[in-house]
Amino acid sequence: AKGPGSGEVFINRAGQVVSDSYSSIYSFVDGMAKVEKNSNEYGFVNEAGVLVIPCDYRDADDFRDGFTAAIRERGSAVPYDILDKAGNVTARIDNDKRPRNAGNGCFRVESRESGRTRVGFVDYTGKEIVPCKYAEVKDFSGGVATVCQDGKWGFIDKTGKALTPFEYDGAADFVQNAAIVRKGSRYGI
Repeated sequence: AKGPGSGEVFINRAGQVVSDSYSSIYSFVDGMAKVEKNSNEYGFVNEAGVLVIPCDYRDADDFRDGFTAAIRERGSAVPYDILDKAGNVTARIDNDKRPRNAGNGCFRVESRESGRTRVGFVDYTGKEIVPCKYAEVKDFSGGVATVCQDGKWGFIDKTGKALTPFEYDGAADFVQNAAIVRKGSRYGI
């Protein structure tokens, strides 16, 4: 709803305004909605419209599985905060690792060596769980991530254990315990 000063606000079923005014309110994801005050000042509200995480961040991912990655200032020396739904910082990740929420309490991180980017995962505490050794990774789905190594795709679990050989030319995420894979021009599950 539009509030005083034409900002966006939350209202209850009685039509009463129950929040501050924001320049933008984004969709609820995992019970939290990203809100923006002014320009590029982000925070999060819960489903009651209560501001739980102040608008102190310049960039923030949506919540997923109870966590998000957000950065207070842009710049290479500023770390990302990993936040829970109460606004507690559970980890700080170096900016150059560019953490992105990958589900299952994990965050995709990057490492650049000899001009090549390699990707792995850390958990919500910042602990490395899969080293940055893959060319590409997809988000976790059903506890499994699709990863590419030496041009071939395979699947790993949250500990980094390979669940299949890296032999596929293409692979989709697991959905209900199955994934579509491609070898050459042949597809299968």
